[in-house]
Amino acid sequence: MFERQAEQRGVDPDVIYAEVAAGTDLRRLPEPDDIANAVVFLASDFARAITGQCLDVDCGHTHH
Repeated sequence: MFERQAEQRGVDPDVIYAEVAAGTDLRRLPEPDDIANAVVFLASDFARAITGQCLDVDCGHTHH
């Protein structure tokens, strides 16, 4: 997505990333390990009492 938008605007993909990340609470976007860690948590016994929840692993990009 960043590459396509960057090509359309004639800028580097890092510019698009920075613009999107600036709108998040943590000022960054999640890395694959961030998502994997959430999956491991949900698959573990630590999450055994969690039911029907929405877990957004998006560095604060969306809010419910």
